[in-house]
Amino acid sequence: MKMIRIVSLLIVTLVSACSSQSDKSATPENPYGYPAINAEPANDDYHGKTVTDEFRVLEHEQKQGVQQWLSAQRAFSQQHLDELSSAEFIRQRLTELSNYERTSAPIETAGHWFYLQNDGLQHQSVLYARHSDSGAPHVIVDPNLIDDKGTTSIHNFSVSPDGSLIAYALSQQGSDWVDWYVTSVAKPTLPEQPVISGVKFTDLAWTANANGFYYSRYPKAGNNEYDGQAHVETYFHRIGTSQTEDQKIETGISNDSYIYTLTHGSSLLVKATAGFDQNNWYLLDNPQQPHQLTAIDFPDNAFATFIGNTQQSLIFKLRGEQGRGRLVAVDRQQPTEPYRVLVDEQEQTLADAVVIKDQLMVHYLDDAQSRLVILNHQGQMLRELALPGQGHISELTATANGDEAFFKFEQFTQPGSIYRYQAAQQRTTLWRSFQQPAGVDDYEATQVSYLSSDQQPIPMFIIGKDVTSAPTQRPTLLVAYGGFGVSMLPAYNPAWLTWLELGGQIAIANVRGGGEFGEQWHEAGRLAGKQQVIHDIEAAAHYLINNQYTRSDQLGFYGRSNGAMLGAAVMVESPDLFSVALLDNGLFDMLRYQTANANAKAWFTEYGLSSNAAQFDTLLSYSPLHNVKPNVCYPATIVSTSQNNTRVAAWHSYKLAAALQRAQGCEQSILLLTQPSAGHLNDRPTWMTIEHVSQLWTFAANKLNMRITQSKDSE
Repeated sequence: MKMIRIVSLLIVTLVSACSSQSDKSATPENPYGYPAINAEPANDDYHGKTVTDEFRVLEHEQKQGVQQWLSAQRAFSQQHLDELSSAEFIRQRLTELSNYERTSAPIETAGHWFYLQNDGLQHQSVLYARHSDSGAPHVIVDPNLIDDKGTTSIHNFSVSPDGSLIAYALSQQGSDWVDWYVTSVAKPTLPEQPVISGVKFTDLAWTANANGFYYSRYPKAGNNEYDGQAHVETYFHRIGTSQTEDQKIETGISNDSYIYTLTHGSSLLVKATAGFDQNNWYLLDNPQQPHQLTAIDFPDNAFATFIGNTQQSLIFKLRGEQGRGRLVAVDRQQPTEPYRVLVDEQEQTLADAVVIKDQLMVHYLDDAQSRLVILNHQGQMLRELALPGQGHISELTATANGDEAFFKFEQFTQPGSIYRYQAAQQRTTLWRSFQQPAGVDDYEATQVSYLSSDQQPIPMFIIGKDVTSAPTQRPTLLVAYGGFGVSMLPAYNPAWLTWLELGGQIAIANVRGGGEFGEQWHEAGRLAGKQQVIHDIEAAAHYLINNQYTRSDQLGFYGRSNGAMLGAAVMVESPDLFSVALLDNGLFDMLRYQTANANAKAWFTEYGLSSNAAQFDTLLSYSPLHNVKPNVCYPATIVSTSQNNTRVAAWHSYKLAAALQRAQGCEQSILLLTQPSAGHLNDRPTWMTIEHVSQLWTFAANKLNMRITQSKDSE
């Protein structure tokens, strides 16, 4: 430890010497040798209350002083990680467990199957096509040949209705910004230039004759760069022409808008979004007269999801009175007439559905586990498909004119299988199964229920060795997300398996804010409900401790994005509850999150805005950055972020790490990890994921004093 402090002080001296600010303005050095930053505090007035942002300068990453601070943080963190034990063993074992074949559920179009596949340790998955029941697959595009570092990934793809052309979107370094390319399915080539740029989350809506597609992109600003702070606008791109010739579809909609093409006719469906969970839908009969929109009315439903269409109907998923979801049909000829209910709310949560010829395949969640039923277009049940045990349907695909669907079924302890459903025969067959690497012990998953602070029962999965018998105290990682209706469901993850092989166990709490039990469950955990989600996580930790699954000194928390924010909020509110916090790409300044980009602005329906007086008080009450207190012993913590994160700004992590380092009242380490060529947890190359998780697990295993033997059996 003495050597770490000596070198760290040299780093601090270097940063201070290079700074353009005077020594008097620098933040005092932490006694544990963390690199210092010249704070340049800013004062903001919120409804008559002054809030000081000590680290506003860290929002300006390109400033020389900030760059020097980040370099010093990287050196400090790497030095600390290098001194931890078992790092190479953990990295090697995670590499071995990540080396298994995995494939996405295919999409069938015009007699071809299209899917992504990774042979095991390939940097990125490869896009393949094959004739449905015969012929060998052939490569459409292999991003590993484009970029030997693996930081170019296939973000999305879309096939023309006749199956002759395929468009695919490439992301660089995990960015949400993507470029779309178009090539032949039969004889694919690697185009030199993209056909579409300036887009993020748009899908493509092909015309029936495959001569072009509709899409949504950001407008250009005065500097000729695409303006990510503006609303997206819809365009039509004709195949073989330049993007500069694309026709703007002047619908008159002021919010973000997206277009869907429909089978059986030339009408278009238009979606306008306002925030994360509010939208409106319109039918456009004539694209040449885009102002003549017909509004589709969904009374008492602020949000609807388009499922697909038949010749007579548009099928939507609505939230329903209890928030568990229902399916409705809108008459295409009379869209202003009241919709017809196909499937009313059930006890289970309606997660997803697809249209297949004259049938509907409907996916339900029953206590956070999957069920799959087949209905006709009148909503009458035909059959329920048998699933191979308790688990989760992670992918469900079908095309509007197709007569088959595919679904991928996963479990915590098995990498899963893909099944093919043929509508005409109502037959399900195994399409492909995946095997976990050899030499893996048998692990189990069990589901328990605990009471939160308001006596609401909360389900929680526990995965480990012998967890279905009497609890055994083990080093445990508590995982939660708690926002945006995202469900934490059974899924195979080599990272979890590696932690189990170190002798630990994983606990995944289905806290409020998620979608496991429908919109009401989500509703209970947004806006002012975020404080209740924090209590849900605290109650999960107490349950694990009180029921002998672990101890406080053996308990860590792992959270990503919104989950990282909640974990940080728990940590600053109850710093002695767990001993390790792994906070990955989170947002931590809840008063200024909306200033980062247009995507962040859309989260106001989840969090609220500091410009609203009542919402300001709520945000300030739990905002992790604003609740860090000096001279408190916080858990050993890694705050990690990706410098190319175009969704959650990296400065959230910089500011929280700086605040925790300055406030830390004991020798528990506070480290900042930054990845320069990665985005928001998506599309990372396999090697980078292995490297990142290995660092987190090595840190946590050492801080929780896990006894790790250099073999797979850590018992």
